[in-house]
Amino acid sequence: MKRFYCLPGVFLALLLCLLMQVSPVLAAPASTTKAQTCKSWQDTYDPQANGPLDSMLWSIARVNNHDMWSVGFAHNQTAGTEQIYALHWNGTRWTPKTPAQPSMNPSSLNGVTAIASNDVWAVGSYMDATEQRNDLTLAEHWNGKTWTRIATPSPQGGFTNISDDLKAVTAFSSSDVWAVGSKEGPVGVLLEHWNGKQWSVLSLPYQYEDQLTAISGTSSKDIWVVGQRMNGHMFVPLVEHWNGKSWTVVPNQAQTFGGELYSVKAIAANDVWAVGNYDAPNSSSSQALIEHWNGSKWSMVASPQGGASSMAYLLNAVTATATNDVWAAGSVVDTSPLLEHWNGKKWSIAVGPTQQTNYNAINAITAVPGMVWGAGTDFGEEPMAGYYCS
Repeated sequence: MKRFYCLPGVFLALLLCLLMQVSPVLAAPASTTKAQTCKSWQDTYDPQANGPLDSMLWSIARVNNHDMWSVGFAHNQTAGTEQIYALHWNGTRWTPKTPAQPSMNPSSLNGVTAIASNDVWAVGSYMDATEQRNDLTLAEHWNGKTWTRIATPSPQGGFTNISDDLKAVTAFSSSDVWAVGSKEGPVGVLLEHWNGKQWSVLSLPYQYEDQLTAISGTSSKDIWVVGQRMNGHMFVPLVEHWNGKSWTVVPNQAQTFGGELYSVKAIAANDVWAVGNYDAPNSSSSQALIEHWNGSKWSMVASPQGGASSMAYLLNAVTATATNDVWAAGSVVDTSPLLEHWNGKKWSIAVGPTQQTNYNAINAITAVPGMVWGAGTDFGEEPMAGYYCS
């Protein structure tokens, strides 16, 4: 055990010496101190030490700063393919806590939401074990101790080379969980609901080749879903709203351009953000797309990367803690991750091409005031997770 000694001296010297003795106990943990002062991206996950390589993290959910989940897929050397993968953060490190594989065929968890430490949902899809080679919907539930696979409808199950895929999930209570995705074959959107006992398929307006990628709401009577819709020979952003009685396709300003929306965050009935990418006029590549709902209409909001550029910008995720504290994340394609912040007046770059990180793309984010956590992939297609604090 370490011993401390104080030499005789004046009272001040004695006081300083005593403070030195107790400082190891009183000092804040290094992670807390770092979180309070950082202004750059801080990695918290080392794939070399914490998990398999050749992996991807698609989604992240937070109970608190000592209880978070991130899900995606990892390469299974035994099966020779990518299979579902889940990581848990205990405040110190990320640890693999993956559900049992639904089959030896390819599978992925695409979305996760956390209601409580003992109530977490993850959704995705897996390829069945038959010769039909079709993808089926997948839902896993964490009860605080183990993951359990819960049966979900696959509307097109049984057809050869047909896919049912859940992309995102959100929850308002333990008995009110919503998931969205797409179904291919006759292509269309997919919406499922958990009522506390079972999952069921719900209907909403769609056209051929529509796809849904994200869902968010302030309550079960105010829900937004976003994705993409085929318009002529190009995909355009798609937005739909649920008012508790019916779904409505809501026009958005960017639908005149080619592009798509990947994420949505509802703060209030008159304050909703959606992000993705679009084919900006006078630009040789895709640009970051940010749209805002003010209660009556959707409008495009300028991104620091918007406009003419030879570099492609993509926003994969958006989250918020308040009207003046909104975060969006993605990548400058093949160059660096991208993290932007809205302070209530304008968007600014927090992490961009000028900062050196191990990340290639941030695929998902969750936030508390002053700090945003993210998960994604690095340049070697290895999973990465970390945080940024303002």
